[in-house]
Amino acid sequence: MKIQTLVSPVVFAGALVVTCAAHGKTISITNHGPGTVKKACGGTYFAPNGSGVYGCLNNDGSGIVCGGTGDNYSKTCDTWGKAPAGEAPRTKLPSREEIKDHTDTPQ
Repeated sequence: MKIQTLVSPVVFAGALVVTCAAHGKTISITNHGPGTVKKACGGTYFAPNGSGVYGCLNNDGSGIVCGGTGDNYSKTCDTWGKAPAGEAPRTKLPSREEIKDHTDTPQ
């Protein structure tokens, strides 16, 4: 019984850390231009499209997508963590709306 009492909080804390790492975050586009994103990319880089959207999908499933049209997207990037254990990494760059915890303003 004492082992269960000790292990439960450790398992909960580990699950919380993994869950938080997988969530997205909206950040300022400052210092995240196409050249910087391309240089830091550890996977597939997506060059700016006609709407100015560009990004990187890293080999571990994490990534960043930046740009777009309108104030909500043109000044921000969305990032997300690596794929949770047991889940296959992404194989395509997600839309901004698909990123969990996307906001319209940098955090």
